Amino acid sequence: MTKTETNSSVWIGGPKTDLIFFCFGWVPVFLAFVLTLELGRKPELWPLLIAFVLMISFIHRHLTFPLVYADPDQLAARKKAYVLFPFLFFLLTLAGILYVEPGLGPKARPVRPLLAVLVFLSVVWNIYHTLMQKMGILRVYSRKAGYGRPWVDKAMIWVWFVFLLLQLAASPKLQQEVVRLSAAGRLLNRVFEPLLPVMPYLAGAALAAGLVVTGFYLKQEFSHRGRFHWPKNLFVLSVLLLYATLGYDFVAGYAAFGFSHAIEYIAFVNVFSRRKYLARPAQSSPLAAWIRRQGLSFGVFAAGMVTIFLLWRHWSWTTLGWYILASSFLHFLYDGWIWKVRDPKVAQPLGIRPQEA
Repeated sequence: MTKTETNSSVWIGGPKTDLIFFCFGWVPVFLAFVLTLELGRKPELWPLLIAFVLMISFIHRHLTFPLVYADPDQLAARKKAYVLFPFLFFLLTLAGILYVEPGLGPKARPVRPLLAVLVFLSVVWNIYHTLMQKMGILRVYSRKAGYGRPWVDKAMIWVWFVFLLLQLAASPKLQQEVVRLSAAGRLLNRVFEPLLPVMPYLAGAALAAGLVVTGFYLKQEFSHRGRFHWPKNLFVLSVLLLYATLGYDFVAGYAAFGFSHAIEYIAFVNVFSRRKYLARPAQSSPLAAWIRRQGLSFGVFAAGMVTIFLLWRHWSWTTLGWYILASSFLHFLYDGWIWKVRDPKVAQPLGIRPQEA
């Protein structure tokens, strides 16, 4: 690693922060799933591991809301939407809960078709949202490094994921597992069912496209002034390894993916907030005041979220799931609005010159 690349300007939060939270922090969680699976303790321990991942995800999703509602400038940008959309998504979820149809057959359970559709949309949007976050972080690395074609970076994230998705969809074992997991999985399986005979061919085409894109990417990386940019490429390596975990076991890989996304977001928000709001007077917004004691503020916030999650989970796992469903749409939508690197207010705290964004 060159002297230039050890400088904090090429990292987002610094070497330790990036390597732990952005790159490889998910590895211990995945290994915990693997260990329990290899030891035959899956039925007993996996629910606890999944609950832990969901708890960390619960923290990360709620970090979006202070960024919106505790920043007067951000709130003013879309005030009507930020007021109305919470009511809209919670009413839509409530409609999905209340609309019940009788199941087919004398012993069949009642079904909630609208709720199943909302869960399906949430899962699909969550996948898109997670990949867009990976892509966004990769683009931040490229812009901080001062090189990198946007289409090449984006293709590295998307093409290999499409290959993985098609490869997994062609697996009968995975189809059965997805159908067994949830109603959204059954709906997803019905969507892909007409394409199942051609899945291997589509996967082969995606693999060829992935190899071509990788060739362009490696040429881009090795031809840049004779230097290899370690922060950026370690991140890309971590993403590709994360994709590979889904091939080992879908549930373990999906949990590792969710955990990676959550801790990545938590670290990013803390790094960004420190750089943005420390430059403002403490009285300018609640966030500017809280950031003066960032460790304490985030600790109290995280402890509060953990307490709510654990108590609610103990009281009613079902209603907690409904709340997560409704609030997830807000998280996805708000993140799409507030994290635009081309916006100078986002670019500058990340060390990216506005003209480059």
